[in-house]
Amino acid sequence: MPKDKDSLYQDLIALEGKRYSLERSLKQLQQDLVEKTVDEHEFENRSSDLKAKMKKISISINTIRKNIAQLK
Repeated sequence: MPKDKDSLYQDLIALEGKRYSLERSLKQLQQDLVEKTVDEHEFENRSSDLKAKMKKISISINTIRKNIAQLK
């Protein structure tokens, strides 16, 4: 993990963007379920995958925020 503040902030911004993209994908998947373009089994599989990725990214974001706080 980068140690300087600028690199940490850049990583944080990139991860926030990825998390936002995953959140939008999950909303679209929910809409697809409502519109019946995906079945429930596919919805469950894909949504659990998206949620796992979001959780991993959230953990990374929290770690970076702690590292930034320590550098202040």
